Amino acid sequence: MNISISAPTIDKKDEKAVKDCVKSGWISSAGPKLTEFSINFAKFIKRKYALPVSTGTAALHLALLSLGIKPDDEVIVPALTFVSPASMVTAIGAKPVFVDLAANSFFIDPEKLEEKISSRTKAIIVVHLYGYPAPMKQIIKIVQKYHLKVIEDCAEALGAKYLKRGVGTFGDWACFSFYGNKVITTGEGGMLATDNRTLYKKACLYSNHGMTQKKRYFHKVVGFNYRLTALQASLGISQLKKINYFLKRRQIIQKQYYLKLRNLPQIQWPKQALFSTSVCWLTTLLLPNQKTRNTLQAYLATHGIETRKVFQPLPGMPPYPTQEKFPIAEALYQRGLSLPTFAHLSPKQVNYICGLIKKIITKNEAA
Repeated sequence: MNISISAPTIDKKDEKAVKDCVKSGWISSAGPKLTEFSINFAKFIKRKYALPVSTGTAALHLALLSLGIKPDDEVIVPALTFVSPASMVTAIGAKPVFVDLAANSFFIDPEKLEEKISSRTKAIIVVHLYGYPAPMKQIIKIVQKYHLKVIEDCAEALGAKYLKRGVGTFGDWACFSFYGNKVITTGEGGMLATDNRTLYKKACLYSNHGMTQKKRYFHKVVGFNYRLTALQASLGISQLKKINYFLKRRQIIQKQYYLKLRNLPQIQWPKQALFSTSVCWLTTLLLPNQKTRNTLQAYLATHGIETRKVFQPLPGMPPYPTQEKFPIAEALYQRGLSLPTFAHLSPKQVNYICGLIKKIITKNEAA
């Protein structure tokens, strides 16, 4: 049995939506499907404005640009995350300032946040990593004290909740990804969302070559081609109609993993922020150490099960040289292993994976 770590759930309705778009002639970055996707998405996440863009990384870039982040400004970023937040801060000439994560958790530690704020700090990118909402109440309290801007990176957390509110409703900007392994997909793609009309207009300008809507081919600023296509939007519209099903399936799958593996003392489950609900992007285990994690990953691979190590901490990589230590991020990287998680993963497949995990862990414990 071969099981990939992730797979998009595409059905006949999705295929029909894309075919209908092709037949309509509106296949590029204009047309009614883009407007429909924007409106539907904004309504789902409960924000006033949503801008479809080419990737989640593009969304982060536009958020930083529209907020006026400039060279030599500082932006706080989690030490452990996918690279996009740090790379986009660096791309505009600003400096990413890394903060370690909370122990056994996948979100930035609010208690370590304030000590990293300086006179040059202008914003923080809060990443809801692996679908786990960050403790926004604590973070917003610090942010307001220092008058910082907030960008929520919700690439892996569409549908997750904190204090009964969806992630992406707390910051100045929320950024989402629709890559093939995300909760919903458009192949590639992303979305920016805000309640601020001025920020929205700025992002629209930068996303379309800096070209004004009133005067075509007049470029007010240096812009980019960060537009989503109508073909992608048509798939996004169809996928969004099924999002509650996707979210429910992910919850069921993670619960099944938990119930099957909870009695293994060698496995630790990531801590969630109080009053939060994870979206279960990838079910991720914390093993006792790197050796145990690597052994488990190798064993599952020999049985056709694809898994993935947790992201490697960014500080110390060539673009981000530093002597500073981030022990929690490093420990999570060494111990974390993500298991297959996608909407059409069957109970039989989960049982098969859990059986293998129990077998190798029990064997190693007895050795």
